[in-house]
Amino acid sequence: MSGAGLIPGRMPAQVVLADMARCLAAIAEDRKMVAAASNRALMTYLAAASATQFGGDATLALSGARDQASTHVRDLMIYLAHTKFGLTQKEAGDVTGQSRQAATRAVQRIEARREDGVFNWKLDQLEMLIDQMMREAA
Repeated sequence: MSGAGLIPGRMPAQVVLADMARCLAAIAEDRKMVAAASNRALMTYLAAASATQFGGDATLALSGARDQASTHVRDLMIYLAHTKFGLTQKEAGDVTGQSRQAATRAVQRIEARREDGVFNWKLDQLEMLIDQMMREAA
């Protein structure tokens, strides 16, 4: 059993693997924190853009206020984060304090409102602005 599990001239393999596992876990946690901060920043931008285009208060929407205008802005934030930036509905909901099911309903409400020509035009304009800003940032 002598030498079993040892890397020649170094620490036992279990120690190396345990250290590696701890490092990978720390990296994964750091990535989660960076992703969460990035998602929060994205939602702040989307709240401001949605409130500017459709009316409402971005700060109230981000705070979870339940008035109609704040709910509408929050629905737009979730919809745009999901459709334009690829966040899952769960991720978008987490950032806004909504469940995955509530985020799904928000997306469905916006999709249903797209039947209204004026609403659809305003949303198209906002999406084009987002596309332009993403191209310029790249």
